[in-house]
Amino acid sequence: MKEEFLHYLWRYSLYRGDLLTTKGEAVSVIKPGWPNSDSGPDFFNAMVKVGDTIWAGNIEIHVNSSEWFVHKHQNDPAYDNVILHVVFYCDMDVTRRDSSFIPTLELKERIDLTLYSYYTKLLLSMNWIPCENQIEMVDKVKVNLWLERILIERFERKAALLENSFSIAGNNLEELLYHRLAAGFGLKVNSDAFVMLARSLPLKIISRHYQNPQFLEALLFGQAGMLEKNFSEKFPNELKEIYIYFKNKYKLISVPEHNWKYLRMRPVNFPTIRISQFAALLGKNNRSIQLFTEAGDVNQWRELLSVKCSKYWEEHYLFDKLSARSEKRLGHEGLNSIIINELIPYRFFTARRFGMVQEAEDVLQLLHELDFETNSITKNWVNLKLSAGSAYESQSLIELKHNYCDMKKCLDCSIGHNLLREQPALNVIGQFP
Repeated sequence: MKEEFLHYLWRYSLYRGDLLTTKGEAVSVIKPGWPNSDSGPDFFNAMVKVGDTIWAGNIEIHVNSSEWFVHKHQNDPAYDNVILHVVFYCDMDVTRRDSSFIPTLELKERIDLTLYSYYTKLLLSMNWIPCENQIEMVDKVKVNLWLERILIERFERKAALLENSFSIAGNNLEELLYHRLAAGFGLKVNSDAFVMLARSLPLKIISRHYQNPQFLEALLFGQAGMLEKNFSEKFPNELKEIYIYFKNKYKLISVPEHNWKYLRMRPVNFPTIRISQFAALLGKNNRSIQLFTEAGDVNQWRELLSVKCSKYWEEHYLFDKLSARSEKRLGHEGLNSIIINELIPYRFFTARRFGMVQEAEDVLQLLHELDFETNSITKNWVNLKLSAGSAYESQSLIELKHNYCDMKKCLDCSIGHNLLREQPALNVIGQFP
């Protein structure tokens, strides 16, 4: 028996028969309480009637009642307000710090194990998602409602991560956006290296040299650790000479070159190409970063992001290695990726931080204007007939896969709820909300 399954049964009142404490007193659940995801009792603000007395307080749940002492709850003031100890099996009575007795409710005979058997099958499933063979049974309207909810969860989580990044950026929103745009140009594989690069080269230095594209490339490639060697071609040697001057002037410390990854990447996505494109973006004007906060729609963002490499890179993917000529613009897919993964989360973060609830909701609606993302995760969802036409849905499906299916959080998933609802056991032990 798993404790999270007992949490699930308690939360949705999925037990059968009359409830009695281990001392034979009748138990009536008036309100099961609210799940607690932090330290302390498992459910807050519950209300139960034990015998003739109505109690208001907290609920603690264990598989075996002796775990109360294993976890030393008897010494913790956070558990003084526990009014009922809910367990699968009671192997001993438990007490609070003042030695007062806590009523115990044993569920061992109140659970239909058919339901638990189905749950364990989901946990042991080796399929791409645990419910792969059953998911088509769930009503599509309910699936879509769940996807809308977890999309908000996804961006709330991203906003929480950006709070830390905001602090690192000196609580400067423009500096934070500069860092996040850098992350977007790095794609997933070089995102961290790009952020390190941006943090090593403050925006105030960039703003002094935005009018000179070669200066910007010298600063960025130098800080990326890519100008440490000797070159045979004129352009990289010029960048190196410029960078040495700026490095001494601004007391710069570069990012080690080994942080950059090239393996199994299309050459057009090499960090060298992306750095040149990023330099082009920063060199558009002295308000190139600020303009992203003023843009009101996806098309304006796309226009701001429409940049190409400098002339040298039209015939190179790496320094000193000539290649066939091609104009290397940031493509449609790359534009969408930066908007989806960096600009919309940034705008959502700023809206929530300043209490602009409606604006935060409106920002997420912009995902409807962006293409459904194509990657290994979304392709599998398409195979399971869960696909739609925009990034609004693909972002939800990515969240579902990463933070529910992969973690086997079927009991916290609305799709899992609906599948369990179909099990025969629930015909006798209760109903889902």
